[in-house]
Amino acid sequence: MVEFVLAAHGGRVACSPLPNALEVRCQECDKEFVLRTFVQGCPSCGGIHAVSPPRANDPAAVQYAGADFGAAA
Repeated sequence: MVEFVLAAHGGRVACSPLPNALEVRCQECDKEFVLRTFVQGCPSCGGIHAVSPPRANDPAAVQYAGADFGAAA
């Protein structure tokens, strides 16, 4: 799913601000942070999280790509 959001509309969606920022818990380091864009790294560990535009208001829809996703992308 993270790759889909990264590719959507030539990558413009990934860095676009969410309609409403979401409070989420990092699935790597378990720290809470605010997801402000459709694809964002945790400020504590860098683990990449994403949410798709149709579910952008649902914190339960946030998916985790992994701590090393940015290095592979």
